[in-house]
Amino acid sequence: MQPAKSYSIVPGNYDVVMYGERSAASSEPSPLVLTESVVATILASDSQSVPLRKCSPPKVAQFALLLIPKRNREHLIGDMEEEYRTITLPQYGRFLARVWYWEQTAIAVGRYLLPVIKRILGFAVIWKLIGK
Repeated sequence: MQPAKSYSIVPGNYDVVMYGERSAASSEPSPLVLTESVVATILASDSQSVPLRKCSPPKVAQFALLLIPKRNREHLIGDMEEEYRTITLPQYGRFLARVWYWEQTAIAVGRYLLPVIKRILGFAVIWKLIGK
């Protein structure tokens, strides 16, 4: 188990001091000082990034999933949203995660709509044959 590390801001110059592990020879922790420019860089990069938890799947794709029968829809939507937020979004970023979500939506809706489309086309062919 690693010992806890503490962080503090030194008053006056706003340097961040991180206290590391205590050595066996001394009872004082060894400070690691980050300069003001390093802290500013870290804070700037954090403010520009979008929190991953706030990024939601595409709304239109979620709406398209309503075409799936209700008995299958609840689990599918929940699983896709969980995978989107926990795996795809952190690993690939917002753009590719949205592309992935759209791809999964198209596959899922296509699987459920294909039999319906086949039936409709089959009726159209039968109607043409009967109509002649």
